[in-house]
Amino acid sequence: MSATPPFEISGKTRIMFILADPVAHIRGSVVLTRELRALGHDIAISPLHVKPADLAQTVDAIRKFHNVAGFGITIPHKIAVAGLIDELLPQAKLVGSVNFVRRNADGTLVGDNLDGIGFVDGARQSGIDFAGARVLQLGAGGAGRSIAFSIAAAGAKALGIANRTAARAEQLAQHLGG
Repeated sequence: MSATPPFEISGKTRIMFILADPVAHIRGSVVLTRELRALGHDIAISPLHVKPADLAQTVDAIRKFHNVAGFGITIPHKIAVAGLIDELLPQAKLVGSVNFVRRNADGTLVGDNLDGIGFVDGARQSGIDFAGARVLQLGAGGAGRSIAFSIAAAGAKALGIANRTAARAEQLAQHLGG
C-alpha cells in the first residue's frame, strides 16, 4: 500500500468534525479527507470525542467557529442532535436522526441523513433490488431508522426489524406504518 502524500492545514483550510463517543473506531475522517482533497477541496476532517452530556454545548460552540464547514455525527448522537439543529432536510425530518450537518456562514446549522439513501444505493450497485423483497433489518438506532425508511421507500414488500430493545424496534415499525 503506497503512502498518502501529506497535505497542509492552513488558515484557509475548512474544518469538519465527526462527533462521536467513543472515537477510536472512526476511520471515515481519513477516507473523507483524502477524497475531498483529491477533488480539490481544502478541507480537513477530525473526530471530536463528545460525551452525550456535552453535545448541546459542543453544537452551540461549532456555530461560532467560522472556519468549520460542518460535521458528521455517529454513535450515540444521531437522534439527539436532530433537536439541536436549526433546519432538518426532508430525510432527516422523516427519520428523526441526522448524520451530516452543514454550517452556514451565519452559524445556522442544516442537518440531513444520508445513511439510508447511501445503503440502498450501495445495495443497488451490488445488484440488490429491494422492490418486492422481504427484508430483515438488524438495528433500530439512528442509522437503522434511516435505512428502514429508505428500504421501505425502495418498495420492500415486508420489513422485519430486530433490535436489542424490542420497544425501539416496535417504535420504528409504528413510524414506518406498521
